[in-house]
Amino acid sequence: MIRSPEMSGSSCNRLSTQLTVLQISLLEYLDLSQLNCLNESSAHTFKSIVSLKSRNTSGSFLLSDADEQLLLNIPVGVLDMDLWYRSMAHWE
Repeated sequence: MIRSPEMSGSSCNRLSTQLTVLQISLLEYLDLSQLNCLNESSAHTFKSIVSLKSRNTSGSFLLSDADEQLLLNIPVGVLDMDLWYRSMAHWE
């Protein structure tokens, strides 16, 4: 974290704590039935990477079967109120 000269130690610590708490993965909120990827290879699909709903640390990857373009459709709609509440609660 970069400290600005006008921030005191306690302000920096509070900001650091807030930023750490707000690191929420949006993967857990994806509706896998709504995800779509055009031009993906059947052996290396988008859903296979995000289906575990955790960071991809395996050798899995997304690959196009046609050209260098992949078109991802990830509907965002209304996120669960739990996500909204958890993020807003830390700013009060």
